Amino acid sequence: MSLISPLRVLVVDDEPTVRNLIQDLLTADGHEVETLADGRLVLARVAAAPFDVIVTDMRMPAMSGGALHQALAAAHPELARRIVFISGDPSAAATDEVLAAAGAATLAKPFTWEALRDALHAAVDCGREHVGAK
Repeated sequence: MSLISPLRVLVVDDEPTVRNLIQDLLTADGHEVETLADGRLVLARVAAAPFDVIVTDMRMPAMSGGALHQALAAAHPELARRIVFISGDPSAAATDEVLAAAGAATLAKPFTWEALRDALHAAVDCGREHVGAK
């Protein structure tokens, strides 16, 4: 059972295995999960339906996680604060710059279920802190 209220989560990853695994874990924990394989589709999807958290890969062919975060920050700043990045190469310099600028929760592949759950908590808490600061 989830330690936080059920969330609406959007998972964005070009790797079907990773995308489906995250969806299965989060769904089993009581969350409502949608998935996309292409970051370019995210803005249209979040305009059509609300999400509590976005979990996105950093490296995708059409649109990187960093580019996705920048687009979200411009169009949906409240959601850009509730993002979890996953990366197979979290120590790359370009990745470090994006992560530092975003201030978002980050998971290095491979990650544990507990780490994913902690990252969701961090993303939700970050969003609440910003809402409270207004």
